[in-house]
Amino acid sequence: MTAIVIIYIIFIIFSAKIDAEHINRRQYFSDHYSRFVLRFVVTLGMSSGVLEFVLLSSLFWAIFDITLNYFTGNKLLYVGKTAWIDKQFNKIPIVYFLLKIIVLTISVICYI
Repeated sequence: MTAIVIIYIIFIIFSAKIDAEHINRRQYFSDHYSRFVLRFVVTLGMSSGVLEFVLLSSLFWAIFDITLNYFTGNKLLYVGKTAWIDKQFNKIPIVYFLLKIIVLTISVICYI
């Protein structure tokens, strides 16, 4: 499982880097659907069961935005303003990130 988590974290970093390249060129995403499907399929393929799927999904959710913000030069807790989900959490970014930490913590506890 350790190797899978390391490879998955590399996948998260590459996903954030690719998105950052588009954002830095002012090519914004109004819809996350196509990237969601790709990431869902990769996560499903790397999981050997439901608990691993939940763990990897929460890992992606916890790490991706912070990594994307790093690559785009934004504050680490920055939440975008274009996509629907970003608009919902833009007003309360600290709650958004605390929720991510809670979900990841619960996932790790359940996995162990």
